[in-house]
Amino acid sequence: MKLLSGVIAAASILAAADARAQPLDTVQIRPNVWVIFGAGGNVTVHVGEDGVILVDSGSEAMAARTLVAVQAITKAPIRMIIDTSADPEHVGGNDKVGAAGVPINPDNFTDEERATVLSHENVLQRMSAPKNRNEKPAPTAMWPTETFTSRYRSFYVNDEAVQASRASSRRSIVCSISPFRRCHSC
Repeated sequence: MKLLSGVIAAASILAAADARAQPLDTVQIRPNVWVIFGAGGNVTVHVGEDGVILVDSGSEAMAARTLVAVQAITKAPIRMIIDTSADPEHVGGNDKVGAAGVPINPDNFTDEERATVLSHENVLQRMSAPKNRNEKPAPTAMWPTETFTSRYRSFYVNDEAVQASRASSRRSIVCSISPFRRCHSC
């Protein structure tokens, strides 16, 4: 019986290692937009002349596989991560995935080269000072490097109009990359 339970335990360890070695699923939904599935939360990849913009970074455990999936799509640098929630499956990869990138906006408060991480201020507040006393704050390396407090944050990147907006729940933000407002005259 001990031998059988040992064999079952070894088989489950091998199956888990094999699952971690499998590439994440990616689906191209527009000529310059992909979705990575299985990274914790889904990760949207927007590619263009300015570099790579990610919507969420996946979980911490999946950060290395998320980077491999992004690099399979493009060799362009990751320039920005837009966090839609403070939940670990959305922001857990901020540190590792962000460290593999370069900032889209210069950060005068650090010499560290990493992708800009944008979120609504509510996301930063939930990460830095959770209301549930049983929760610990997220490590500072996962925190956004740039926040907005208004209902919307609009900008152009990769010749596209991007709008991040605070959802009415105050728990998360919604990011929309409009496929109909390309900046052809820029």
